[in-house]
Amino acid sequence: MVSQKNYEVEKLIQEDQADSEEDIEGTSRALSESLLEQSKQESLVLSKKDWTKILSGAKTNYYKTNEVVIHEGDPLRCIFQVAQGYCRIVTKRDSKQPKILETLYSGNIFGEISFVEGGNASATVISSSDDTAILVIEGYYLNILFQYHPRLAPRFYHYLCTVLAKRLAERTPVEDA
Repeated sequence: MVSQKNYEVEKLIQEDQADSEEDIEGTSRALSESLLEQSKQESLVLSKKDWTKILSGAKTNYYKTNEVVIHEGDPLRCIFQVAQGYCRIVTKRDSKQPKILETLYSGNIFGEISFVEGGNASATVISSSDDTAILVIEGYYLNILFQYHPRLAPRFYHYLCTVLAKRLAERTPVEDA
């Protein structure tokens, strides 16, 4: 009789432990998935070290007010970053009169559309200050950089996608339903 009770108690303890282990596993699994998702998001952010690597291959060009940095239609395979001063993005695509699409300030990039598409500049960029400094990051440099640092490429392209998505959202008018 005692052995029967011991068996039942052991069985209850084992079942309770199994339930606890399942709860722990479920909680652990959910936590792991959450941390993995957070890690994935964080792993797609360019760090200062990443930017140092990217910008170490850039050259700097200087412009005065109203000097053209790039012309709409120019074949490009590079990305530009405003290091100092500011520029305006202008297009004549849909009209005879130039239309200012955006003003770019220090830290902003441009040329990413033609870089990603492998095509021509979609707009003209004009310096709007006498002290404009533009960093030019050539596509061939990025290709070599990504060969040596393959984990950098997805973060860089994620950054470009984020920039493009923000630009698209800002330029696309929302219609009333």
